[in-house]
Amino acid sequence: MVDVEEVLHAFTVVPKIVEVEKIVEKIIERVVEVPQVVPVERVVEKIVEVVKYQEVEKIVHVPVEVVKIVDREVEKIVEIERIVEKIVRVPEVVERIV
Repeated sequence: MVDVEEVLHAFTVVPKIVEVEKIVEKIIERVVEVPQVVPVERVVEKIVEVVKYQEVEKIVHVPVEVVKIVDREVEKIVEIERIVEKIVRVPEVVERIV
């Protein structure tokens, strides 16, 4: 076994302390989350009234006045139908079931 005192004597003492510059870097990272705007397409379905026009041609007969000069007059006897209306009573038949 090694004696502790022998180990301690083996080290030599350095009379001068060497000064070393100490560079300390501080890196601070600050993270801030910014809300991000995402464009979204929105589809809205609406009922749109479409007006359709249909072109229709219609021939309309319009009476036109024609002036006609009469040369002669003819008299004719025309028979007129006579319609006679009569009220007739129809006999009623009543049946009774007992």
